Amino acid sequence: AADLGARLAKRRIPIKPALLDQKVVAGLGNIYVDEALHRSRLHPLRPANSLSADELTRLHEAIGWSLERGIEQGGAKIIHGRAYPVDGFPRVHGRQHEPCLTCRGAIIKTRVGARGTYLCPVCQPAPLS
Repeated sequence: AADLGARLAKRRIPIKPALLDQKVVAGLGNIYVDEALHRSRLHPLRPANSLSADELTRLHEAIGWSLERGIEQGGAKIIHGRAYPVDGFPRVHGRQHEPCLTCRGAIIKTRVGARGTYLCPVCQPAPLS
């Protein structure tokens, strides 16, 4: 988590595009970033350099969980933009208007850094401006 924190500390951009930057974390794609941000309860527009030590630890663990889940499932099952969860994965990506599996709030889709982004506004509150 410390290495991830050092890489993100230099970034003022939102956390989602920072995590998609292969120089920051190699191998993370759009689905896995959405899943990790949801699991760590971080809004994708949160400035990358604003995370606390506890938030960095949660994010680091959530990235590992998301990648492990993807490997176990043979990748996320997304067909024509629609998620087909297997054993609860993916939990948010591709599930617009469906209930969040954590809180039952409605999953929304927005755009962050020109990428389709799925999140739960209850579990992942927007950063204060």
